[in-house]
Amino acid sequence: MKPFLFGVMLITLSLISPPSVSATQEGKAFPEKQFDHEKDRRFIICTGSAYACASETAGSEEKCLENALAAAKRLVLRKCHAMLEGQLTNATTPIPFEFVDIRPNEYVRVLEKKTLAPRIQGPKKSCGVQIMAEIRYRLIHSDSSQPRKLPAGAHFPLTARLWSDQSEYKAGEKIVFHLRGNRDFFTCIIDVAPDGEMIQLLPNLYRKYLFFKGGKDYHLPDPGLGDDFSLDVSPPFGEEHVLVYASTVPLIALTAEEYIGGFARVRQSEESLSRELRHALMTSSGKDILPGAFSAAEFFETRWTIRTHKRD
Repeated sequence: MKPFLFGVMLITLSLISPPSVSATQEGKAFPEKQFDHEKDRRFIICTGSAYACASETAGSEEKCLENALAAAKRLVLRKCHAMLEGQLTNATTPIPFEFVDIRPNEYVRVLEKKTLAPRIQGPKKSCGVQIMAEIRYRLIHSDSSQPRKLPAGAHFPLTARLWSDQSEYKAGEKIVFHLRGNRDFFTCIIDVAPDGEMIQLLPNLYRKYLFFKGGKDYHLPDPGLGDDFSLDVSPPFGEEHVLVYASTVPLIALTAEEYIGGFARVRQSEESLSRELRHALMTSSGKDILPGAFSAAEFFETRWTIRTHKRD
């Protein structure tokens, strides 16, 4: 066996005898009370289009496009509101939500904008705009001290949880992470070591297909899925964060210039990483969509924190 060191974890290839997941780990109850929903970030990445009529005054086409853009932004905001309202009011205990503004009273961040072919109806000309946009929202909880249960079923916004059996580990101990989503999802998992080094745990060279069924527990590592490695605690010690990115559509493959024992080293900030994953969810197909049409993908991110120590 050859060890590969990254961050606080020692990746040990076990090609002959892979580590097993104990029955206790397989059957461990979901530790709902340990999750802090303040660490959650929720986004809807969506596309929409709208038209606006042009006037005969000077500069009317530019103004027309501005009006069409404003109409497209109103459309996606209204559609996202209706989608979330439908999901959250169908819950056993309805949960209110609010959009997070990017500027005062502005909630839609336009990622891509495309001018559509004009429409002419008699003497009137209409200008059209198609946008890909991002809208962030949060769930409102009346009592933040109360643990939030993981919602079940497809009628609730996508939520994914990752956890470990312990919150603190000592050098040489093995870590097994557990993962569950309330709906089918795709994921990317990043380890952030105490010294700031970032390593992509999933996908990796052992496991590249990252579709997960909702309501089912998964494990990392999992020998049954081809994970011929273990996660052993090693220096540097301290507080470590495991970032979880989940989406209702496939996530892009991050560009990796360096691999350590089958795991990619990530060389960008947490925010730029999240932005890259979010903004690639829905790329323009090159085809115009119908006025008033709307499509959306959900993106969820959170983190799990552990502390590691050297042995006494």
